[in-house]
Amino acid sequence: MCFSSFCWHVEDHHLYSLNYLHWGDPKVWYGVPGSHATTLEDAMRKHLPDLFEEQPNLLNELVTQLSPSVLKSESVPVHRAVQRSGEFVLTFPRAYHSGFNCGFNCAEAVNVAPVDWLVHGQNAVELYSEQRRMTSISHDKLLLGSALEAVKALWEISVLGKETPRNLRWKSFCGKDGVLTKAVKTRVQMEEERIDGLPRHLKLQKMERDFDLEKERECLSCFYDLHLSAAGCKCSPDQFSCLKHANHFCSCEVDDRFVLIRYTINELNTLVAALEGGEDSVKEWVSGGSGLVSASDKVACVAKVDMESDTCGTKYLDQRENSSCCQGTEEKLNINVPCSSYSHVSSEVIQSESQHGSFSLDTSHISTESHNAIVNDETLVGNKKVPLDSSLKSEFADTSDVKITTKDQSFPIQKLDPCVKLINLGTVMFGKLWCSKQAIFPKGFQSRVKFFSVVNPTKVGSYVSEVVDAGLLGPLFKVTLEESPSETYTNVSAELCWEMVLQRLNQEIISRSSLGEQGLPPSQSVNGLDMFGFHSQSIIEAIEALDPNHQCMEYWNHRHIRPLTTDNISDANKYSFELSCSIGDTEEKDFGISLTKHDPDNPSEGPGNNSIDEDAHLVLRGLLKKASPEELRIMHRIFCSESQSSKWRVAFTSLIEEIQKSRT
Repeated sequence: MCFSSFCWHVEDHHLYSLNYLHWGDPKVWYGVPGSHATTLEDAMRKHLPDLFEEQPNLLNELVTQLSPSVLKSESVPVHRAVQRSGEFVLTFPRAYHSGFNCGFNCAEAVNVAPVDWLVHGQNAVELYSEQRRMTSISHDKLLLGSALEAVKALWEISVLGKETPRNLRWKSFCGKDGVLTKAVKTRVQMEEERIDGLPRHLKLQKMERDFDLEKERECLSCFYDLHLSAAGCKCSPDQFSCLKHANHFCSCEVDDRFVLIRYTINELNTLVAALEGGEDSVKEWVSGGSGLVSASDKVACVAKVDMESDTCGTKYLDQRENSSCCQGTEEKLNINVPCSSYSHVSSEVIQSESQHGSFSLDTSHISTESHNAIVNDETLVGNKKVPLDSSLKSEFADTSDVKITTKDQSFPIQKLDPCVKLINLGTVMFGKLWCSKQAIFPKGFQSRVKFFSVVNPTKVGSYVSEVVDAGLLGPLFKVTLEESPSETYTNVSAELCWEMVLQRLNQEIISRSSLGEQGLPPSQSVNGLDMFGFHSQSIIEAIEALDPNHQCMEYWNHRHIRPLTTDNISDANKYSFELSCSIGDTEEKDFGISLTKHDPDNPSEGPGNNSIDEDAHLVLRGLLKKASPEELRIMHRIFCSESQSSKWRVAFTSLIEEIQKSRT
């Protein structure tokens, strides 16, 4: 708006704020470092005493303006910046800022929460508690969610040796001096001090998993978030307070009062030790079932069905100290289901990179593709097929199972392998958003896949996945449950679209499990591109045929050579290699030997023939002896590069050109 202004304020929970000016006239900013926030507040109270007397928390209302020159006279450092079209402005935690627009413009702002914000966020919620101010997000959920994700990364590095960039980034936040470790350690120390300050005979109870699943729980006195612990009394079963106000909750006898805790102090100390780098603590946290909550606190209590008897493995549950899971069930670590109230912040804190992974079990390795299990060093993993539950067998006979045996107790984990059927291939659109490195997304594409129904998870339903044209927004990905057309999910990517389906499915599983329903599948995890069919070989080939000129550049520039399958094995034997670049179907021969094809009628020209290998060795040695050291280094780089690299393509093209020149 023209010449509009924004008053002095800080962001909720002292979050970072990123502002982008899309177009229009400049915006003038005034900012004060977060280290001088208290000085600014004191100056405000000094110069506006009447206003603050009427409204002590006036600065929270975004209605207070004061000249920067007045603040500077009170030794408050004020900085000025002019933001022009196409520029970003980043405000830091608890950094007061204000400003005005120099004319008509359009700007957009978003709060972000990188890992280093967690310390500032903790200070914010403690300050809010003192001011009796309501919170906007659950800081403890974000903190514990980040910690669980980091421990998982440390476990994958130490146990599986998976030093992926994502895992290494999480590792950089850990260690004894890591910013995440310090944030968690500080919170644990605060929790321990508050528990120690409780009356001696006050009962401590394990918190129910769904305690704050449906709604945020806040202290009646100060609105402090109660995700980690809460004090209550039999006289008010639906009302709770934080540990600081536990003694002011009611005047009932101690025997009627109680404290709910999500983790014991020993469990929290194990988490801290794991973040500090203790391998034993990492394994203990992962294998001991300490990870009772996920990044979103949506933890399933999934029934374990014994295929050979009616028992549900209660012996294993009894061995788990302080377990709150119902008999015949086990809690699963699920770090990926977003919580609607703060998912925009959670995604920033845990740096999901659109890679949604949790623990999965397989015979040869353990990957990050499934929500299904927590393992320890005593877990025996097999890949045997076991009989399916009768309600599932008739509807999806291809289901495979992974059987996990832990301390003489076993249960199957059902896993549906997607079998995608093509409905409509659609039309290829040429634009940046209509393809990616992994796939091309034709307009009007439709496919059908069988998967657990979000309406009734004990049954398998049919989902139709489609790509629709959203105009300037590019493609939108839509998934609809055929048996219940009202269950429709739409998002900007196939992965996010199916993530919405999974969130709805896992919520239904949790809800039914809490009511004691049996025969439910465990929490699921799938790849959105798989479920659409964009990783199906037949569908890939059909879509590629729609773009013979390779105009979907991002896809073709990253396309790898297809692996050998029964469908293309004959072609693979016929052609020694296949290029995805625009070299074309050039067929060149030198001295009667094809450079791009093998003659199927002449076995002497096939790969691995000794005489050909010896001739090639002699010819190459002669050529390389004539090369300079620099030429040899370049050749070495070319041979070491992949066949799809630019160096390899340039070398191949140059070779063809030289052969053609030699014939003229």
